[in-house]
Amino acid sequence: MEILTAVAIVAICSAMIFPYVGKLRDKAISARCVANLRSSHVALSAFAADAGSWPSVNMNHETNPTGEGTQLWFVPLIRDQYVDTSAVRIGGVNCLQAASLLCPGNKILKKEPYPWTSAPYPVYPSYAMNVYWGERTVSPLRVPIGAVVNGGAILLIDSTVNGSRSIYATDPTHLQWDSANCKIPKDIHPDGAHALLANGSVISVSPATHPDIQDPRYWNPRYQR
Repeated sequence: MEILTAVAIVAICSAMIFPYVGKLRDKAISARCVANLRSSHVALSAFAADAGSWPSVNMNHETNPTGEGTQLWFVPLIRDQYVDTSAVRIGGVNCLQAASLLCPGNKILKKEPYPWTSAPYPVYPSYAMNVYWGERTVSPLRVPIGAVVNGGAILLIDSTVNGSRSIYATDPTHLQWDSANCKIPKDIHPDGAHALLANGSVISVSPATHPDIQDPRYWNPRYQR
């Protein structure tokens, strides 16, 4: 009888503790994501200081920050060591991974090598940049440092995007909360997706906090009221 009572007490305590432990774990993961984004802002700012303009979605030179090319925004950050990297093997190929560009809470995207460079291949990030920062077919101008007048413009954000890892803020479905094509994960963290702003702040984005997320003021670094 005493054993059964003890088992019952343990079961009750476990039922009370486990949800609390889960919440603590979620908060820890969320804090790591925020730290990653802040670290990424340091790297992006260093790149901008060297290049004279912020990285664009897909107009960057692989190893020359002042040059224009066809590489995605994260490639020069990794190849020129603006971010700390580690060597990993994915799918049997040698890759360079930047932990600061990977959200620890993103279980949607698998780690994949970006093969359009020389080996070791950069690993795709789980954060996305939006096209207002320069995209070859939509908004072909890179953003000079002095052109940023909207410090609240989103620079990087948690994302479900595959492929080029960019959010087409000019495509309403990418930013439509009730669309199956929405690229912002609503429940990746307890308070929604995390977004890094041009001014270095990190905010939470969700349908509750940003029902009007399609508004250009959240995305365009050149936006003026």
